[in-house]
Amino acid sequence: MALHRTPIFDFHRGNLILGCERNLLMLLGMLCMVLMVLQTAVSIALAIALWIGGLPLLSMMGKADPHMTKVFARYRKYAEFYPAHSRKNYANRD
Repeated sequence: MALHRTPIFDFHRGNLILGCERNLLMLLGMLCMVLMVLQTAVSIALAIALWIGGLPLLSMMGKADPHMTKVFARYRKYAEFYPAHSRKNYANRD
């Protein structure tokens, strides 16, 4: 008799487009579109290279952690060191 497994669903799924984080993909797309609007051969080549090179990197980031940018932004808010301290006048209370 085989064991019955209960499926576990992810109810807080990341907002991914093309396998990338939504905000990063829109930022990359906007950057490439601005470079395309400049309409020089160098800027068009740079935009295509950024799109072709950036899309796989962003999809690897999306696979690793769909909330990576939000986690990193929150991590940056914390201080490097929190000194130990106790309540003030704790020993002198009556």
